[in-house]
Amino acid sequence: DAQWGEAVCAVVELRAGKSLALDELREFLRERIAGYKLPRTLRVVAELPRTATGKLQRGSVRAQLAREIAGAAG
Repeated sequence: DAQWGEAVCAVVELRAGKSLALDELREFLRERIAGYKLPRTLRVVAELPRTATGKLQRGSVRAQLAREIAGAAG
């Protein structure tokens, strides 16, 4: 984001056999959270990176998303 340096993004890992339309997710979020909290970018991934103990590797997710956004912008 040019003004704030970062923007709200959401990365979603689907359960096995499930599907999700991003428009459905946007509508779901719009009904439940404030407009300024709505993610500008939504991504659905097959699997999120986790540690050996099962914790989400947030830094890896953030870095991957930053690379994708930078690649799309450049």
